[in-house]
Amino acid sequence: GESKVSRLGKPKFPDEKSKHMWLIMFYANDNEQSRAVAKQDYEKLAEQKTLPYKVGAVDCRSNDSAEKFCSSKGIDVATNLPSFAFVIDGELIMYEDFDYETVSAKKLHNFCLDHMPTQLINNINNIPQMEERLLPPSSPKKAAVLLLTDKYETSGMMYSLAYHFRKDFMFGESRAKNLKLAQTFQVKKYPQLIVFVPAKLGEERYNDDYGLIRYSGDVKKESIVKFLEGIQKAIKAEGKTSDGRRRKTEL
Repeated sequence: GESKVSRLGKPKFPDEKSKHMWLIMFYANDNEQSRAVAKQDYEKLAEQKTLPYKVGAVDCRSNDSAEKFCSSKGIDVATNLPSFAFVIDGELIMYEDFDYETVSAKKLHNFCLDHMPTQLINNINNIPQMEERLLPPSSPKKAAVLLLTDKYETSGMMYSLAYHFRKDFMFGESRAKNLKLAQTFQVKKYPQLIVFVPAKLGEERYNDDYGLIRYSGDVKKESIVKFLEGIQKAIKAEGKTSDGRRRKTEL
């Protein structure tokens, strides 16, 4: 079958604008260790359906410019292939305790999970906390996503959504069936995803500034991404028209 590992290199490499976090293997095709790891474990990892990150690879010895590119990323092309890095916000976090004989899909996956962007997801236990953390007046972000869940740990999906939409949405999570929040938002079943949007765009009123939109589709990343992209567009369009109105009143 076709490889699920994305081929990367200078023309295509994740930067601080990327929508996805990436695990990347720097390898050489003419290097036996690289081939062994790729066949056994890396391909297997890439085939997993619900990874919160993408899986890619760079052949550092395919030509001179590839070699230069890998060196520019701090990879020692002569002695240090294969090497692995987790890429988040354009920064490479190297997988250090690496021994190609014991590397496994599971170890690489755990390495990535250890570096999830926990700072993007606020833990929310009550309403004042929610307003302070998700809807601060100072925030340049115009919307906030709150996940109410019966789980105790943040899911990979939630991390990948928070990363994907980090420029436009604040993210919060209320875990372990928090009763107070469940009552406030009339949660019938878990998980419940609620988005706070500028009041005009809400389907339900929250307060003078914010309205709510509830997500009712499948709990699948692709579906939630489409849903949030729709809200993103609506907010941008609304921003443009209100800017226009403001300019008119200033004249």
